[in-house]
Amino acid sequence: MARAVASALEALHRGGVIHRDVKPANILIDDDGEPRLTDFGVARLEGAARLTGTLVPVGTPLYMAPEQLEGEPGDARADIYALGATLWEMLVGRAPFSDAPSIEVVGYLKTKGAPPTGAERDLDGIVRRAMDPARARRHASAAELAGDLEDLSLIHISE
Repeated sequence: MARAVASALEALHRGGVIHRDVKPANILIDDDGEPRLTDFGVARLEGAARLTGTLVPVGTPLYMAPEQLEGEPGDARADIYALGATLWEMLVGRAPFSDAPSIEVVGYLKTKGAPPTGAERDLDGIVRRAMDPARARRHASAAELAGDLEDLSLIHISE
């Protein structure tokens, strides 16, 4: 499922669209069991004029990249962060940082990165890389994230 959502994000990003609100509630499962990314209400076309003004975060805070929480417009790597947070929730059963006092969440996001998921090391590493506080250390594209997930599933199939 995560690979399918990452592939959908890659198609959006190639078209210059940043979703800006990737989260579990915006991933619906169709009748065939396939995930569908929905709710483009706050999506932004790269290079388009801003409607929200500066320093106004747009999205759902528990899934937002640190730069979004600071009011930056974000880029494709903010969507990658949000998909990483969604994967983290799939593995742990709750949103990352949902147990932290809200006043401390921004500090955690900017400095600590995601706590371990408890999943096997390779999967945990993929999720935590997607959620790295430093944009430059995240996956460079949704295709790269999908590729890492595919490689991991191929390893498990061959074992």
